[in-house]
Amino acid sequence: MDHLPEDIEGLNFDQERIIEGALGLNRHKTTEIMSTILNVVIVHMDTVLNDDTLENLKQIGFSRIPISYSANQKSVFGIMLMKSLVGYTVRNETIKEAIINKRISVRVPLFFTEQTNMTEVCRAFKEGHSHMGLVCESADAARNNRNFSDLVM
Repeated sequence: MDHLPEDIEGLNFDQERIIEGALGLNRHKTTEIMSTILNVVIVHMDTVLNDDTLENLKQIGFSRIPISYSANQKSVFGIMLMKSLVGYTVRNETIKEAIINKRISVRVPLFFTEQTNMTEVCRAFKEGHSHMGLVCESADAARNNRNFSDLVM
């Protein structure tokens, strides 16, 4: 801990690392920690929630799955919470129908620019709206919820 004041006594190693990490968040941008779009599963809103689809989603192992409007994987409108599928009764309905009928939970995604620092990302996540954000190529794209490039989780 070279950059922490020496007069801080009584902190154990874990506490020092937590403080160092918190102080360092502001230096890191979303581009340094994001998962690329190539490593994320995105489902189309017209995907039918049948046994095969549910099993495939379960095998993926993610707790949140982005949902897109179209075949363009970059037109995400919501984040499906996988826990909402626990106890879901297969009706062979589309994801869109399941959302409309309030059988699955979907959250509006958060949008960040590539230059958003991690303190801002953590602050947004702390507000409790989501723990997944879409990283957009520009501030205009983030404001308009369009053309995201990658994900930060």
